Amino acid sequence: MEDISLFLSTHKSVIIILHAIGAAIGVGTATLSDFTFFNFLKDGSISAKESSVFRIFTRTIWIALAILVLSGIALFLSDPGTYTQSAKFIVKMIIVLVLVLNGLFMTFFLHGNMRFITFASKKHRMIKRVSFASGAISISSWYLAFLLGSFRSIPITVGTALLVYLGILIVGVISSQMLYKRYERRYRQEVNI
Repeated sequence: MEDISLFLSTHKSVIIILHAIGAAIGVGTATLSDFTFFNFLKDGSISAKESSVFRIFTRTIWIALAILVLSGIALFLSDPGTYTQSAKFIVKMIIVLVLVLNGLFMTFFLHGNMRFITFASKKHRMIKRVSFASGAISISSWYLAFLLGSFRSIPITVGTALLVYLGILIVGVISSQMLYKRYERRYRQEVNI
């Protein structure tokens, strides 16, 4: 184990660069995915062809998550004593766990139901609401993970940082639901005109 720690600590700068690349790919893809989602919604629905675009984004995000997880493990193993005491590292890894869980949910539930995202019908409201909420969780988490990576440390405890993260997620989900209602109202007004 000491040999692994020594090897990883001597290559720590490379691991940090890989970690930053994973975060950058994730933030970029999540941002592009959200912009694409709202662009596709201009006509009030997501078509089967448009839905297939999200599979490309999903694969890219899984690559970014794999890079983040593997480089995070390598960083931890390079100096376990330091990283178990680092609030920044612990919170960032919890955020990565949330991203993995949200990614699994998006991959195995939302992508198969994208065709139901249409504002021409009142049906499937839960799928529409959940897709907006899941997108908010994704974008908020990716940006926060990316921002945490740019700090050397954070001046708060793990508990306080997690409360801040939870607050950001709650604001993001509430905002996503307000945006959902706005899209629903706008589409209904366009149809009635």
